[in-house]
Amino acid sequence: MTVLWYEENYKITEYDDDCNQENVERLADFIYGRFYERYLQPFEKMNLDIKNGFSIMAVACLMIETLENFWRGSKETPMRRGNEFFESFFSRCSHSDNDLSVFQGLKFYKFIRCGILHQAETKGGWKVRRDGPLLKEETKTINATKFLGQLNEYLKWYREELKKRDFKTDEIWKNFRKKMKAIKKNCGISTEDSSTDC
Repeated sequence: MTVLWYEENYKITEYDDDCNQENVERLADFIYGRFYERYLQPFEKMNLDIKNGFSIMAVACLMIETLENFWRGSKETPMRRGNEFFESFFSRCSHSDNDLSVFQGLKFYKFIRCGILHQAETKGGWKVRRDGPLLKEETKTINATKFLGQLNEYLKWYREELKKRDFKTDEIWKNFRKKMKAIKKNCGISTEDSSTDC
């Protein structure tokens, strides 16, 4: 049985049940928990001496891209549209009062995301540290620890947005279910026979 959220031993059958019962509380907590345990918690428990800003930023980029796919209901980020996805994410941060909005328009995707994920380094003179302000634009310096903290705040905001919205009619839930169908398919779980859109 495929486990989607280890902390709660939340299996695919439980997701299907919660989805069919429109249990927005559990589904929203599930998505927060899935991201938190996979991407945030390991850095919280890591010894400060071995924690690395580049690792933090690599994980942050994975989270941003996946969260944007949940927001849009995309199976994956379409070719040559990664920058659009990151800019959309940072724009939404400004609507949710999240400090990550300061990265909008700074070519984060090109210099940080692509640099770290393709070359294991930033490009364009950008630096990654674990101290100082979230962004020091004049020196192109990012505080990875604060960045990850703001990403956690965004994830909490997304969870609360899910809880407030109508499960059947609101776009946020329709897109959530589309992304979950893609995840289930990637896990080798057929969604063809489903009588619902879960």
